[in-house]
Amino acid sequence: MRFRPGRFRRPGPMRWGPRPFGRRSALGPLAAGPRQQLMEAHRLFAEGQPAAAAPLFVELAGMAHSLNMPRRAAQMHLQAARSFAASGNKAAVLEQARAALQVLIGAELAEEATLVLPRLVREMRERGMTAEAGILQHEIQEQLGLSAEEWGEASAPPAKPARGRLPAKCPGCGGPVRSDEVEWIDEHSAECVYCGSVLPTEK
Repeated sequence: MRFRPGRFRRPGPMRWGPRPFGRRSALGPLAAGPRQQLMEAHRLFAEGQPAAAAPLFVELAGMAHSLNMPRRAAQMHLQAARSFAASGNKAAVLEQARAALQVLIGAELAEEATLVLPRLVREMRERGMTAEAGILQHEIQEQLGLSAEEWGEASAPPAKPARGRLPAKCPGCGGPVRSDEVEWIDEHSAECVYCGSVLPTEK
């Protein structure tokens, strides 16, 4: 069965642990152990050590799987793929990208897949992994049922968000912040897709 974009309504954010009682906390719902590992993985990647960051992201993906948190698992697989791409491990890039695709399909998150996976394909091409990017694009289009026109639309750079400007990195875990991937809480705050920290827009 193929999944078409627009068939599924995007769900609310998945969590790595119980929400702190009361209102949302700036510290987010991610438990201390996974949070520290996530911060370390993002730090290693940012400091030019992607080969060291990759296995940490893979392990975090496994944690998210065990907690039945598909969106978190997919994000960790994608970051692992980016880390492997930066370190030149082409086979591992495809393995992690395919894992993310299957997680999203299995959770019926087709719209999520059409948002995040074309971005990864574009990044792979930018790193010179043309053949691998072509293979992955074909598999994504085949499994999601995307036409060439739909792929082009999904691959286009995101439009400037109508809401406020978010920080480039999450202060809670150091992960990259993309305005079209975060869970917006209201016009002035969003939730980090990695750790759940609340991200206020910049004034």
